[in-house]
Amino acid sequence: GIGRPPRNGEDAAEYVLSLFTKTERPLIEEAIDKAAEAAAMLAAGRETEAMNRFNVRLRLSEPEKAN
Repeated sequence: GIGRPPRNGEDAAEYVLSLFTKTERPLIEEAIDKAAEAAAMLAAGRETEAMNRFNVRLRLSEPEKAN
């Protein structure tokens, strides 16, 4: 799982090592794709481009901040 386990008494290690949920899978797939792209840039000697592209913080819109 991603994040913290629900407060139902589930063991944290068991939660973290469990399979990803249907909701989490797209997030993981996107992260893997970005990591692969960053690794390719680094291997090609494009460190600055990789850092500028992947080490950014996304700004949340107002409704997302409230959640």
